[in-house]
Amino acid sequence: MNTKLSWEEFITKYDSFAKDASENFENPELIEFLSNLDTIIKNSNYTKDQLGEIQARIRLLRDSFTRKQQELLTRKKNLTTNKSKISRYITNSHLV
Repeated sequence: MNTKLSWEEFITKYDSFAKDASENFENPELIEFLSNLDTIIKNSNYTKDQLGEIQARIRLLRDSFTRKQQELLTRKKNLTTNKSKISRYITNSHLV
């Protein structure tokens, strides 16, 4: 991956990954991009305003990941609850 990006290239790539992350947050290219983000920022000499925008976008992406994580945890909890109810029903159904 290129570790020096123009501002336009960075925003285009970041927006593309952020959009894809909502559907597939395990995208290996996104993970590589985020792991190289500090190097990209160091090598690219962005202005203070641009760095502020990057920080705001990272917060939004982090919030998106947090929402996705909460959604998955809620789904897991609901599945576990339903599984427990079904197991009790099956266990008790033969007693009738």
